[in-house]
Amino acid sequence: MLEATEKRDQFIRNWTRDNNYTGRKLPARYFVINDCHHQTLGGGKIHGLSDLEKYWRCYDTLPRGPLSFERDVLWADPELTFLLVGRGSIPAAKRVGQMPLFVWKEEGGVRRQDFGWELEDRDYLFTRDSSEYLTHTRGFEFSQIRACYFYKRCGVLPLVFGGLVAERESSAAEGNRSRANLLKAFVNYTTGMFGLKAGKEFSKIRLASKLSHRAVNCLESVGFELAGEVAGKPYYLCKRLCPKPKRGRESVLRKPSGVGGGCISKRRKATDAALPVYASVVEFGKLRLHKCLNFLRRTTRPEALRILYSQVDNLVLGMSSENLEDLVDERQRAEFEEKKSEFFGDAPGKLVEKWKVTTASVGDSPPPGSDSKEREFFFASARPCTYGLAVRERESGVFLNGEGQTKMSGLACVGARDAYVSNRRLLAGKSGLVFRQARRKNCLLNREVTEKLIGHSRGGRVGSGGGRKGR
Repeated sequence: MLEATEKRDQFIRNWTRDNNYTGRKLPARYFVINDCHHQTLGGGKIHGLSDLEKYWRCYDTLPRGPLSFERDVLWADPELTFLLVGRGSIPAAKRVGQMPLFVWKEEGGVRRQDFGWELEDRDYLFTRDSSEYLTHTRGFEFSQIRACYFYKRCGVLPLVFGGLVAERESSAAEGNRSRANLLKAFVNYTTGMFGLKAGKEFSKIRLASKLSHRAVNCLESVGFELAGEVAGKPYYLCKRLCPKPKRGRESVLRKPSGVGGGCISKRRKATDAALPVYASVVEFGKLRLHKCLNFLRRTTRPEALRILYSQVDNLVLGMSSENLEDLVDERQRAEFEEKKSEFFGDAPGKLVEKWKVTTASVGDSPPPGSDSKEREFFFASARPCTYGLAVRERESGVFLNGEGQTKMSGLACVGARDAYVSNRRLLAGKSGLVFRQARRKNCLLNREVTEKLIGHSRGGRVGSGGGRKGR
């Protein structure tokens, strides 16, 4: 392998030298980078394959036999990270004055998230960041570890995304909101793509108006489907299939014994790092939110603050006052002022207030004859990315649709009262409300829409056809 690699490198270097010597318009440069996790290997620095030994040194620190949780996992080489699947709990002696963990509970066949001290009912995913925090700070003890997968830390991706986040922050400070929003979309979309689970048949889809001769002759790797016509011109969906491994002996995934049929060919993946990168990003967001909530629990009065909803990097709080500072326990005022800036602010990665719903009358002392009336709110959330916060006048019982807040994933133009009622029905084990929604007939080619009746359910959305109209 070493000899073949050297021959390849020498051939490309010779071609590069000849190409540049003849004075072509596009000079070529050739670098050999053996480890994409280290930014120091770019910029023209060429390393031989033998130099890989020092970059694999961190793996050599792991034992060949069974792992010790304390020595090999918690105190693993700093260049390593891991995904751990296991169970555990916080002992009763270490729960005093601490905030419980987020756990899944199942009642009557319905799963919901709640507070608890034990993660024993099912296997949970832990990253190195979350396991070290829970073990060293919260006193968490693992009772069972089913698997632990080690990965080398990457020094390139943090620089890429750090630069994008810094550019977004500077654009926002300059008042260029369109550029800031575009950069935010870049970060959110590319991070989400790390967790993309492509179908078994294809890995990429694009829209094309004409088919090349080469593509038509490669039906093994490209699939076609007519999408529709615009002004008499046909458009096609091109599904590019995953290529087979480029090696002589084809690897296979063998089915379990007793299952009929032959073996399944193993397709080559774009990268093996997508899952750990995606899991690390999402779990880090959850860990940071947990630290923020634990900070609020330590520094505020218990009766003054209630957590209504949380999802990775956002939360809804019910407070007894409009200002967070008014909820602080005076005995913890110093800690609150010292660490508040770590979790709250306009900088990326910190929580910022997006909206506020108040139940108090407008003005502390409304003038006589004023129509200002005291209000009350109702909140319900039946599943992730879904909630309804409805506001009602206490005296008349009339709901104020324009005063509430909603988050209904996949549903648009849903009023606050309807969102609350639908979520409340789901929590009670009933079916959710049915909403009339406009959906494009062909999302790729035109803007003609059709109206559908879509039911709000705990597991997702159930739709049915309706009338059709143009827009």
